[in-house]
Amino acid sequence: LYIIGNFEDPWFREEQARKKSKIKPRQDEIKEGYDELLSRQISLTWTPLYRESADSFIISFFNVNSLNAHIKDVQSDYSILASDVVFFIDTRLKVGEEPVLPDLSFQSSIYMKKTQHVAGGISMYVKPSNNVSNISDIHVEEEAYHCSVLSASVSNFIVIGVYISPKCHKKVMISCLEKALASCDSYVNVVVGGDFNTEEDIDLFLVNGFKRLPLESTSIHGSKIDQIYVKSGLTTKSGVNPSYYSDHHPTFVILNPAENHDTGDRLSKLI
Repeated sequence: LYIIGNFEDPWFREEQARKKSKIKPRQDEIKEGYDELLSRQISLTWTPLYRESADSFIISFFNVNSLNAHIKDVQSDYSILASDVVFFIDTRLKVGEEPVLPDLSFQSSIYMKKTQHVAGGISMYVKPSNNVSNISDIHVEEEAYHCSVLSASVSNFIVIGVYISPKCHKKVMISCLEKALASCDSYVNVVVGGDFNTEEDIDLFLVNGFKRLPLESTSIHGSKIDQIYVKSGLTTKSGVNPSYYSDHHPTFVILNPAENHDTGDRLSKLI
């Protein structure tokens, strides 16, 4: 910092004024004010996922509006990185691209094709400590729309990421989802989430025993087109975290959330 010209510290003037003042604050008043500030707790407007117990299982879904364009932001987002599974939606990755993320292992991706005119793509990242198998993908592409479904078995869960482009026909979406669910019959815990580009309930899930988790607005436009459906006997906790680098917000579900958080198990690995 360079100061050019004459400069007088304003704090010096304030200090001189206090010396001349006859009103002196009592030490006990200062202490009372300080203690009051210490006793206040500000409610967080987001959920720090890294504070969750290592016994819980966290799945996040995030329409990132191009993963390469926002890779630095994602790499410093400890809450997303604390997830056991992350589906990035609308990644816009080219074939073969596998962006590196701390403490997460790239598993699979539905890439954008050279002929694809509508932005899209899904990538799945998983914590290395989780066992991953039976990865499969379903992708239907036309000139004006596409439907992408990426699924895998992770530990004792089937996790499915979905991206339905805005102009995709409902029949195409249902057909893709039916194919994905057909392989889930033998699993007790199934989680489906992503950008469905509709706020309406997907009846296919509801009639098959799934529950749509309540989420607040999932985008800066106030819409709720990012949905999560769960079929599980485990206790669940869901929510939406803010994002400053996409017009969508990350959504998440925590299965079997612990009442007593252990801040060290997840956060220590990320620092």
